[in-house]
Amino acid sequence: MGARSAHSTFVTSSAAYSIVARPRATLLSAVVRTPFVAGVPSVNAFRSKVVVAYQVRDAFGNTDVDKSLVVAAEVQHEDGVMTTTGSCSLKITSGGIGECEVYLSEAWFASPGTASVTVSFSYDGAEVASSSAGTVGLQEAPLHPLLDGAGMVATMPTGPVYAGERFTVEVRANTGAAAYALAAWQLTLSYDAAVLGLQSSSFSSLYKEVTVNDQGAGELVANTADLAPGVAASDVQGKTDLLVATFEFKVLDALAAGTFDGVLSLRVDAMINTGNFQYVDTQPGQINGLRGGAQSSGQLQVSMRRACSRCWRTLQPQSRPTQLCSMA
Repeated sequence: MGARSAHSTFVTSSAAYSIVARPRATLLSAVVRTPFVAGVPSVNAFRSKVVVAYQVRDAFGNTDVDKSLVVAAEVQHEDGVMTTTGSCSLKITSGGIGECEVYLSEAWFASPGTASVTVSFSYDGAEVASSSAGTVGLQEAPLHPLLDGAGMVATMPTGPVYAGERFTVEVRANTGAAAYALAAWQLTLSYDAAVLGLQSSSFSSLYKEVTVNDQGAGELVANTADLAPGVAASDVQGKTDLLVATFEFKVLDALAAGTFDGVLSLRVDAMINTGNFQYVDTQPGQINGLRGGAQSSGQLQVSMRRACSRCWRTLQPQSRPTQLCSMA
């Protein structure tokens, strides 16, 4: 798509000068820039952001337009009921090019489906133009059962990741019987060092300082012996989703695209209550990730970042080319 800028004109005299105002936009084009899955731009519970690029211009093709316009993006589920909006902003002002981001909640991924994306803009509260940016596929989120007793769950990405990408793994605990307060614990986290690199770890402030012992490439043991000062037993009692640890991983930069099994596992070595009774001993943790159900190990799908397939091309000042496109 070609574009041009409308430059302000100066009229000078010995006394004063005036500026011709930028024209108001009247036309709009938009395209979804969400990554493709199986040939369809798609989002999932892990990567739930819909990204849309747009360009505004006047009837003569000028893209350096009046910037007082307000741009909005809306995503509507195929059921015609569920809708949500996001934020938009100009990225290349003289080119009239901007971007919108719309985040979808977990409810959008209860079943497979599609959603339509529309961008519109207005001046002074009156809509001037709207454009369909296309549709996005909604990938169904995998279902994972809740723990029905004492134990821990580690949550991994439920969608594809890229080489070099970072993600977090949260470990949460079901503290068990109502009478038990989780006062101390130990866990062992194992990961495939040929796929992932551990970047950092952090732990709940409800507990005293956690000791982390690196057991070599691909394994660590973390434990704490008591609650932090001022923490009441009720704060760690009767909980089904108590955050105990967060780990940040990075997919190795040189990793090829593919599906990798057994990349992460968790063992709950001990859960101890305030009476110093160990009520969990060497129990496998549940891994929630790509696969549904109660899994004892995690699977990771690594996708290749692809080049743009649908592009806008506009000539910016100093003849620098700019492209905004959908991601194939």
